[in-house]
Amino acid sequence: MRKIEEELDILFICNSLDLGGAEKIMFEIIKSLNFYKKEIICLKGRGHFSKLFENEGVKITYFNLNKNIFDFIKILKIYGFILKKKPKIIHSFLYHSDVIGGILGKITFTKTILWSVHHDYIKSDNSDLRNIQVNFLSIISNFIPDKIIYCSKESLKHHEDIGYCKSKSFLINNGISTKKFFPSEKIHYKIRKLLGVKKDTFLIGHIARFHPIKGHKILIKCLNLVKKENDNFKCLMIGSNVNKKNKSLTNQIIKNNLEKNIILYGETKFPQKLINAFDINIISSLSENSSLVLMESMATGIPTLATNVGSLSNTIGKSGWVVKNKSSRELAEKLIYIIKNKSSLKEKSHLARDIISLKYSQEKMLKRYNLTYKIYLKKNVK
Repeated sequence: MRKIEEELDILFICNSLDLGGAEKIMFEIIKSLNFYKKEIICLKGRGHFSKLFENEGVKITYFNLNKNIFDFIKILKIYGFILKKKPKIIHSFLYHSDVIGGILGKITFTKTILWSVHHDYIKSDNSDLRNIQVNFLSIISNFIPDKIIYCSKESLKHHEDIGYCKSKSFLINNGISTKKFFPSEKIHYKIRKLLGVKKDTFLIGHIARFHPIKGHKILIKCLNLVKKENDNFKCLMIGSNVNKKNKSLTNQIIKNNLEKNIILYGETKFPQKLINAFDINIISSLSENSSLVLMESMATGIPTLATNVGSLSNTIGKSGWVVKNKSSRELAEKLIYIIKNKSSLKEKSHLARDIISLKYSQEKMLKRYNLTYKIYLKKNVK
């Protein structure tokens, strides 16, 4: 009897439970699985989503591989955990988890192994270690996973180009809840008042953790150029480590004379409220896959100005603007144009929300994940 109780329908494996796009998607997926027995292996320690999962009654086991992702003793413990739980499906998220979940799933004879890829792989954007890791994954992709789930066409293509198994590719676009993210004039004015932003001040929103790939340097140089033309703007910068304690960031802001134009907000649990205060969302990334920040902004009816990376251009369509990657000047020129032509924002606002409702709804995404699990669990029935 005990053996049956320990068997799981789905074991999810993730790198961490910190605040991030892949973690957000995983949370929504697991929350929607009401009829399956599921647990999570987290390779690191507690994070932003830990409490949220616990509130949903989901059991999490932490292995604290923070310093050494290939700690042999801890990997043996993960192996023993999988043997004990006997999951019918292992679903891993991100590269580290795909390596560990894939190999351990195979040698524990797990019937179904699913990988989720949430990167838009471009070799030049990665470290040598990451490139070695991805090349290794491309080799073992031919015989370990049953399916490789991508969240954008661009990611699927780029991974297939470096050798990921084409016959196992499966596309499930990321999705956003239009019930959670929606336009609200009341929230718009309330948040701006709390932030001390005047009605006639153009508010630019930027949501990204502090990391070179997110292009904070590009954004700050862009804003410096904008200020020379028009200084009646504020930029609300939101994200992990985006605060006054970050000396690297604050020094860049001081150097570009933007202390009065930038609000460093830090991390937030309520992006849907803050996004409503924006006049425009800006993405200055050097690399992106399927940006949840973009979709959240579009669902809220906020147009986006973005660098041309990953799937951003295809998602935005005509609901916003896209400029060349890594170009502060082009980003600034387009932003100056938008500020001068605010009337164009209203039309693009309606279009942005329509695109999310039609192509990137959370309901469609969850339906496809649930159907995938249902198919494989049915196959696994003896």
